[in-house]
Amino acid sequence: MTVAHLRNGRLRNALADDFTMTLAVLSLVLSAAPVFTLEAQALTLREVELERGDRSGVAPVRELRRTAVRLPGLVRALSQRDGAAVVTVCPRTLQRNDFAQDCAVFAVDGHGRARDLRRPGLTAELRAGARSALVWNAALELWEVDLVTLDARRLAEHVLEPHLSADGQRVGIARAEGLTRLVSGFDACPAVLRLSDGAAAAVEGPCRAQAPFVSATGHTVYVSTEGGVAGLVVDGVRRTGHDFGDFVPVPGAQWLWLDGRFAVYAAQYEESTLWLLDAERGEVVPLGEGAQPVVVRDGAKGSAVLVSRGDEVVRLEVAR
Repeated sequence: MTVAHLRNGRLRNALADDFTMTLAVLSLVLSAAPVFTLEAQALTLREVELERGDRSGVAPVRELRRTAVRLPGLVRALSQRDGAAVVTVCPRTLQRNDFAQDCAVFAVDGHGRARDLRRPGLTAELRAGARSALVWNAALELWEVDLVTLDARRLAEHVLEPHLSADGQRVGIARAEGLTRLVSGFDACPAVLRLSDGAAAAVEGPCRAQAPFVSATGHTVYVSTEGGVAGLVVDGVRRTGHDFGDFVPVPGAQWLWLDGRFAVYAAQYEESTLWLLDAERGEVVPLGEGAQPVVVRDGAKGSAVLVSRGDEVVRLEVAR
């Protein structure tokens, strides 16, 4: 796959011949693959059916059923994979971006049934296979919670905004030694934590960092504000908008590795936009409006990358 450079605000050679974006508005009506969407901090379970596309990128998706998930508050953060989700649910009186207070963490299955994990936190992520969740709390501790027994073990402390790796075996973290609460003016450095033994290794690149996103093949991508400007650091090399030839927004928490090289992420400014990153080339391509990228599998019909666009869900088809 060849990813184009951005120059003078124009996209050259766009997504090449082997990457096609297909918009398939989901229509209403039974069950196949569950996908969760978040609108106005309310969680919705949509059951969808995928249909095979061809090389032209025609890949319709049908929505079979839509169910509002009943939760005791507003959803601040959503993580989903393998047909399940974990969410942090806050009181309606709490500001969405108030990270001074932990909120309840719930696991939600593919039928929309929610269970309190009894381990409050700021954010949570599902591990592969949906057997456990990683919970990050306001004391800057990272815990792993078994979704069946609810047993919990502390993995690390003094960490910021952890991101589970694509293979589920490591966690990208930003470390600020001695810090136990989020305060202004702190400095954090990127690292990767191995879940098997808790060992952490520094990531090459500048500090003033957010936690890195780690691919299954070992690529690391994170945001650094070194020098006062937010930029992407890809495998240790920092790139700002000037390096790309145009303004390229940096990611928030919504990130999806398509494979060991390519990733789709959402950037939130005036609106949420999707971007495709080639970690080997360090190049970024805009994909248009959208949020919450997720891989959805539908039995023998295969899998697809779905994203939210307002009240619609659209399909990104990657042909390789």
